[in-house]
Amino acid sequence: MTQTIAQQIKWDFTNGVLQIRDKNGNVIYYENSIRYWRRSEYDSKGNQIYYEDSNGTIRDNRPKPLEIPTSISVGVYYYIDEETGKPVFDTESMTNEFETKLSNL
Repeated sequence: MTQTIAQQIKWDFTNGVLQIRDKNGNVIYYENSIRYWRRSEYDSKGNQIYYEDSNGTIRDNRPKPLEIPTSISVGVYYYIDEETGKPVFDTESMTNEFETKLSNL
């Protein structure tokens, strides 16, 4: 079993409840003598974006990380030239597909 913060630092509850605040004064951790605890995270505007407590309640409104793909796949469009027998690539269609996929990110 994981210890609470109060247990880890051997907090004496005769001093009162354990509260830890961030630099803006928001309570980011609270624990009382019956081992009820809660922790929170706040954004730069002071809005609570995460809450969790020892009863199992979790509210997670933290922004999700931006996922940017590392590659974009496009089809290869071509036809075989009847005179030379060589492929002729349709770069315009490939460029259009690439630009469409890129703009949809």
